[in-house]
This record gives sequence, C-alpha cells and structure tokens, in this order.
Amino acid sequence: MGVQRPEPDVRDSIKEAVSAVEVVVRLIGRGNTLGAALKNVDVDMNEASRIGLDKIYGWTNGPDGIRHAMMDEPNVSLEDARFMVVACSAFVN
Repeated sequence: MGVQRPEPDVRDSIKEAVSAVEVVVRLIGRGNTLGAALKNVDVDMNEASRIGLDKIYGWTNGPDGIRHAMMDEPNVSLEDARFMVVACSAFVN
C-alpha cells in the first residue's frame, strides 16, 4: 500500500517557477518585469528562446493567467505544471 499524497498545487507551482525566472532575468537585465527585462538581457540568447520565454510569461499574466487573473480555479493540468517547473528550472540554471 502506497503513501497517499495531497493534491498538488499546480497553479502555485507554475507561479513560483515563473517568478524564479523573473528574478534571474531582472538580475541580468534591466526592467521591473520579466517582459521588460528580457528585452535588455545582455547574454547570448537565441532570439527564438527569448520570444518563447516572453510568450510563456504572457500566458502566466494573461486573462487566463496563473499569476494574476486566475485566482480561484486554475485551468491548468499537472502536465502544464511539470513542463513549467522543468523549463523554468532549465532557464534559471
């Protein structure tokens, strides 16, 4: 018999993962938000990667977003959370 785990907080996992990326980008770029700082990051970053990260950030802040608009019922899956945690961890590293 296995250990029963509580339901994961997928919304918070995604929010925290993106927040970690925002902190790093703000340290190496200039800007108060991830979107603004990404435009000023002075590292050798592929433009497609920069655009992709900006779009992910936009998804988390948009009308169905994790960080602001969607405060009660997340419309995200465990797979969304896994992807975001891994992708954001890779970027931070």
